[in-house]
Amino acid sequence: MRDTFGPFTKLRNLSDDVKVTSYFDDVFARWDHEFSHEQTWDVTGYREVLGRTREALLDIGCGTGRLAFALRGCYGEYIGIDRAAAPLEIFRQRLDGLAGEKVTLLEADVLGDFTCPAPVGTAVLGSVTVNSFATESAVRALLTRLSEVSGPRLRVLVPVFAESVAPKFERFNRIVDVLKHETEAGPCLVWRGMHYEPETRRILHNVFLEQRQTGWPGVLGIHVERLWSPGEITAIAESLGFESADRGPLYVADGGAEGWECRLLVLTR
Repeated sequence: MRDTFGPFTKLRNLSDDVKVTSYFDDVFARWDHEFSHEQTWDVTGYREVLGRTREALLDIGCGTGRLAFALRGCYGEYIGIDRAAAPLEIFRQRLDGLAGEKVTLLEADVLGDFTCPAPVGTAVLGSVTVNSFATESAVRALLTRLSEVSGPRLRVLVPVFAESVAPKFERFNRIVDVLKHETEAGPCLVWRGMHYEPETRRILHNVFLEQRQTGWPGVLGIHVERLWSPGEITAIAESLGFESADRGPLYVADGGAEGWECRLLVLTR
């Protein structure tokens, strides 16, 4: 299945010199950190579920450490896992702000082979990270892997867009924005695009970053998501022996989805 659209397909075919990579590869990490702001809309829901537990918390796709800071006091040990090195490097530069906390950072794929320093009590997929696991087999593999690294009891906190939100995604049809990015070699352009396919519920994220310091043409970053519903995630989890509870609404507070409803699912094994 195609993973680019519109001008990004043309850019991909423009030259064999266009580097095509995952949007989560290191080349995009510092750019994304520069343009992004730290979300907080999901934090209250996590805190209400976690309380002041002292168990080990696994933050899946931890990036630069947003939840390590936001959930401080809600875990006894924080374990962040991310497959990209650059966000973890930025995270390590911020660790002084977590003085006194027990923090472990793992550069690894959560679906692959990794070892946690302590049995996981709770795993968190911040924001709507679950959409990055774009197939049913990937979601199954994720929950199975989390069961393998957990203690005798495991909770998985999963915000999922409410089913009523799905029709709203059709507004993201071939949306393209252009941003100016300053580099050591001078200014360049970042082309950022998103496209939603209602028939498959796939969300295509395409970003083209000019590379003036190394010459034209640049790097094309690709990320494909799947818009899951609460019912679909619940069905997959229950088929694997998890119990599922809906802990109510969360509302996105930024970006093109501002005000859209998510449901906070708590999967327990």
